[in-house]
Order: sequence, then structure tokens, then C-alpha cells
Amino acid sequence: MIAFPIAKVDEGWGRILAWVLRIALMAFPAASLLIDDYASAALVLGLIGAVFFLGKDDWKIDRSHKLLALAFSSLFIWSLIQWPFADAPLSEMAGLDNTPRFLLFLPLLLLFRKLNLGERAFMHSVVWGTIAVGLFAILFYALAKKEVEGCHNTIIFGNLALLLGGLSLLGVERFKGHAFMVALSVVAAVMGLAASFLSGARGGWVAGPFFLVVAFNYILSPSSLGRRIAICILSIVVLVAAGASVKVVRERVSLAVSRYDGYLAGEKPGSSVGMRFGMWQQVIGEFSEHPVLGHGPGTFRYETEFTDERGRTFQMEFNHPHNVFLSYLWSGGIVGLLFLLAFYIYPAAFWKRGQRGAFSSACVWVVLLGYGIFGLTEDIFARNAFITFYVMVSAWIISTEEPSCAMERQGEG
Repeated sequence: MIAFPIAKVDEGWGRILAWVLRIALMAFPAASLLIDDYASAALVLGLIGAVFFLGKDDWKIDRSHKLLALAFSSLFIWSLIQWPFADAPLSEMAGLDNTPRFLLFLPLLLLFRKLNLGERAFMHSVVWGTIAVGLFAILFYALAKKEVEGCHNTIIFGNLALLLGGLSLLGVERFKGHAFMVALSVVAAVMGLAASFLSGARGGWVAGPFFLVVAFNYILSPSSLGRRIAICILSIVVLVAAGASVKVVRERVSLAVSRYDGYLAGEKPGSSVGMRFGMWQQVIGEFSEHPVLGHGPGTFRYETEFTDERGRTFQMEFNHPHNVFLSYLWSGGIVGLLFLLAFYIYPAAFWKRGQRGAFSSACVWVVLLGYGIFGLTEDIFARNAFITFYVMVSAWIISTEEPSCAMERQGEG
């Protein structure tokens, strides 16, 4: 019979495996955007680490963390409930084929705690990783003269690069007293913003000002409320001005405005902007047919002609409405939407109590706000890349509130 833990992180071959895991996980923020299948490989490595290093005592967690793990599992639970009633093959069910990744949240959280990858490790990983992503984006755009997509697509790359930039800005306070790392945190925030701009993924740019509000509320917490508001407003003005000075941003925003005007004028929804409004209108218009339990998973269909920027026309069909909230409303009705909201609301309430550290609270709010805003123009939880990034980063952030990482902060302090 196998005795757990199978290995110890500080003895024998377990020490080697632990360092391999630390290096792989530290590389995750950048590598998951730049290297094909790295995110999935990191999940597998994390699961292996959990099997080898976690013993019975490691799984003893308090009630609030159990409820948090349940909240992370809510979308998988809903997919499981819907499955027997689905009038679609598993391959077309946006949910049961990818939401099981949310179940890895708890073992990953415990593994991060076991490996002692605390606040400093997280911020070093984010800051250096964001700089790497930004450098890649700048070089790619300069050489290829097209929008940057990394190893995924422009939307995933641009949104997650912006999220990394928002997290990097928190390093200004976290590395306080270390001038080099404070400066590097600012550079990383700018690089994350630049990478997002160069992706052309304009839907996620709305999150930028919200990231600034969270960051400056954290950085300037001892200051008066009036001063924090003034600095936030000034920073948002600077951010908007910086975006307006970038050619690709001006072009993408101008194109979106013109396509929106065309949609209002009754033109065919043959652009990414028009198609989204068309899909959203379809969901809202047909909501009353099945308001409580929805139409069922895998049943959404939207067909239209799409005209690209070169004037070429294609016949296209979409199987999700490019809005995560409307996607759950369509497939699961009010009940499905409540499961999605539980996924967002409980983690937010978990930090609202004021019992958690200021650093982890700021990080969680950046992630929650980012994913909430990204979900307005993309069905983010129908994509493995978004799910994996969310699970991995959230587990790491929340693990910093565990006793071992709290001790690390006291030792630094």
C-alpha cells in the first residue's frame, strides 16, 4: 500500500522534483502565453507534485477554504448537472470538456504552500514574466508587422498580458524598500500594457483603469481617500492618453466605433463588433423561451457573413455568444447564471471580510475584475487557456495566505 506523502520536498530525490516544479511554476506566467501547451503541461506537473508531496495532514483546511474550493468547482458541477439533459455531443458542450480543470484549484493551492512559493516568488514570477511577454510582443510586432497572438490568439494573449501588467503594478508596494524591483515593477506594468495594445484585443482594454484603481488603492492605502481618488483619476487620464498615442490602438478603437455606427444604421453585422451585438441580441430575444433552465449546452448557433479588413467575405457560424454571462444565461437560464455568479461572488466575499492580507486581496481583485470584464466580450470559460491561467494564478495568490507563507512575510518584515 502506498504511503503519502511519497516524497519530501527537502530530502533525496524529492528535493530535485521540488526544484523542477518550482522552476516550471515560476515560468508559468510568461511561458503559458508564449509556448504551445505549456499551460496544460504545468497543470500536469502540478498534479504530479500534489500526488508525490501532499500527505493527509496537508489536506486539513479550514471551512472558508473548503467553501472557496467549492466555489471554484461550481462551473464543473453545473456542467455535470446539465450533461444528462444535453442535446449535443460532448465535443460541442462548452463546459464538461474543460471545466474539470477547476477541480485542480485545491491541490494546486496546497502544492504552492508545500513548495513555499509565497508572495515574493509570485511577484518575481509575474514581473519578470510580464517583461518577457512585453519584449516578445514588441519584437514580434516590429518584425511581423501584425497583431501579436503568442501561442494562442490575439484575445487570449492581449487580455492575459494586460492582467499580468495589472498584477505587476502591485510590486511597487510589495517590493517597497527595494528600488530596483520597484522600478522593474513599473516597467513590467508598462510592458504588459504594451503587449496588450500590440495584440489589438480592444475588448479587454476597459479593464486597464480598474486595475489602476485597485493598484493605487493598495499602494496608497495609508493616504487619504481624496488623495487616492485624485491620483487614480490622473493615472487613468495618463493611461488613456498613452493609448491614444499608439497607432494600433487608435486604429482599433476607430474601427470599432465605425462598425458600431454601421450596426446601429442597420448594416449587416459582418464585423467582430456587429457580430457580437447580433449574438447578444439573439440571446436576449430568445431568453423568454427557456428562462429558468435555458436552452441547454451546445445549442447556441449564430450564422452571419463576416467581412475582414481586406474586404474579403466569409460565411461564419458561432457556437457561443462571445459573452460568458450571456453564454451561461443561454445554456442554463437563470439557474446557470447563478452558478456563474457564485463562481465570482464567493471569492470576492472571501476577501471583503478584511481578514485577509492587503497584498493577496489586491491580487484577487485584479484577477476577478479582469476576468469579469474580459468575459463581457468573450466566452472565457469555454477556452482552456483562460481557465488554466485563472486556476493556476488564483491558487498561487490564495496560497500566500496560508501559514507557511505568512511566516515568510514576517521573516522579511
